[in-house]
Amino acid sequence: MQLHARVVAFWGMAILLGCILVSVLLYRLFASLLPVDALLSPVLLLLFYGVFGAWLLKFLERRSISLPALLGPVPRHWGWSKLALLVLLLLLCSLGSFLFWFGLRYWLFPEAMTAGLAPSDGSDSSVSSAFVPGANPTSHGPWSAQMLKFLVLVLGAPLVEETLFRGLILQRWTVLWGIRPAILLSSLVFGICHGSNPIGFTVFGLVMALMYVRTRSLLIPIVCHMLNNALAEVMLAFTSTRVMATEDIVAAANNSLWQGVLLLAIALPLLVMFIRQTWPLASADIPYQINIQRGLGGPVGRVSRTRLRH
Repeated sequence: MQLHARVVAFWGMAILLGCILVSVLLYRLFASLLPVDALLSPVLLLLFYGVFGAWLLKFLERRSISLPALLGPVPRHWGWSKLALLVLLLLLCSLGSFLFWFGLRYWLFPEAMTAGLAPSDGSDSSVSSAFVPGANPTSHGPWSAQMLKFLVLVLGAPLVEETLFRGLILQRWTVLWGIRPAILLSSLVFGICHGSNPIGFTVFGLVMALMYVRTRSLLIPIVCHMLNNALAEVMLAFTSTRVMATEDIVAAANNSLWQGVLLLAIALPLLVMFIRQTWPLASADIPYQINIQRGLGGPVGRVSRTRLRH
């Protein structure tokens, strides 16, 4: 009841802008000394997740939010093989939605996607495969930059994002509007914040929210998020970054549509089945409240679901 999502959003944007300015400043100062072209993105990610994560912990502390109650119990009897299968399905769904969206954009606006490109003659008309889904535009950077990026995305991003979207936003909006609208809205915002693939990340956020509500343990979504990001980064690391001709780009766009449909046809039915089985009752309590009632973090009064007045 003490949380306000708009305050978190404001400070998140402010910290992001500050980190961008610091990263650009470092680029200007050390461009001649270090391979900062490759390090710029990892350093920006490290700064943002580090600073915003520290601010988030302070935000919880100032409002007397119990971190043990937010994290919930350590899972003991969770089926880890089923968890791995679920992560694989989410990865297939994310990749499928990305390929489908890429192919659909080419099918709807082919001129816009090929504007300024001419058939390849082995010279300037070829482009990097970084423009093709799945390509990794930073793989030519030093291994230290790649390792830093991997560690930030696999360790830092899941911790901060799950605490923010499932730990805070989901439960705050449940107090305002009920658990079902909160699950849908928080997942949608999560997808929008990952603009490269909003559909895939919305589905991912929806499944993570349901797992948190069902298990009352934020550790489960955090581990799933870590596994998903690790698999995605490993796939990118083994993706070719060769220079591709315009004809190859067009062929990739044409093929990605049916490839995306195929992956979605495999993953979505099983994910829909999981969502239906774990969809909570409208009267369900938030995980934080249940954990408090069961002795994690100390006693507090019962949270009212009536809409709060600002």
